[in-house]
Amino acid sequence: MSFLANFTMNITTISATFAGVLAFTLAALPVSAQPPIPSRQQPADPAEHATDVLDIESAGQRSYRIFISVPGPEPPPGGYSVTYVLDGNAYFADVVRARDALAELRRTMVVVGIGYPIEGRIDFVRRTFDLTPPAEQRTLPPRRGGDAWPTWGGADVFLQFIETELKPQLQNRYAIDQTKQTIFGHSFGGLFVLHTLFTRPGCFQTYIAASPSVWWNDYAIGEAAAAFGEKHSQGRTSLNLVLTVGELELGPDAGPAAALDETEAKRQFGTTEDFADRMETLQDTQLQVTSKIFPDASHGDAAPQAIVFGMNQL
Repeated sequence: MSFLANFTMNITTISATFAGVLAFTLAALPVSAQPPIPSRQQPADPAEHATDVLDIESAGQRSYRIFISVPGPEPPPGGYSVTYVLDGNAYFADVVRARDALAELRRTMVVVGIGYPIEGRIDFVRRTFDLTPPAEQRTLPPRRGGDAWPTWGGADVFLQFIETELKPQLQNRYAIDQTKQTIFGHSFGGLFVLHTLFTRPGCFQTYIAASPSVWWNDYAIGEAAAAFGEKHSQGRTSLNLVLTVGELELGPDAGPAAALDETEAKRQFGTTEDFADRMETLQDTQLQVTSKIFPDASHGDAAPQAIVFGMNQL
């Protein structure tokens, strides 16, 4: 495997036409595996792809906008599978479009975008808190423009909201199969996906981490990964991890990691190739690991390609 290092974090502009990116990604699949390419462009408002939109205030008085797409009036036997999409304002519509291009999923999978009550795609301040794990203060790279980092480290609080507030509401509204739950996240969202897998693996069955910001807080995610590796054989339900990245993100000079000093944690973590190799050593009948590099793709370009690739793994 060639799966190198250091992913960038900043959200960049994604291709204006998701259908074109979808066609590029699917070109690598066998002809028989290629679903039809959607012709509709991504709307500015993800609600256009939702059958329901809920505004929820968490117990911690944090407001979320939840975009939901239910494929049909009749659930399959056992209930719908479900995919939770972090940064829902940005990626919910892409996931719905990718689901609808696959004959089986478009009949059986609910898509839930977890977003914010905003007009744009990304709420940087909110996502920085929600998607970054708690840890002792270490070293953060400088932000573009020299601004200070907003409050961070709320991943466990956010996960608690998903598990104890959001999921029960959705299960009361829809027939959901709790044994077929997927979570997708890009950049900080990918970091959150890994943190959840390593610390509370029973929350979901499939974890799709697209361009995860593994460099965050001096590679603190490495500690959670090591602890997960030590106890992974103690017995759990079957899990799937999907890791993806754009080719242009790779290398020691790419992204915020390039601004970090050579700390002991950075040396021990190694490259993302080392990380993927370590995860693959844990593979057994209960853990499957799949990785993918998207040729000539930047951090932003890799996000919709990761969605298509991830949906094809379900």
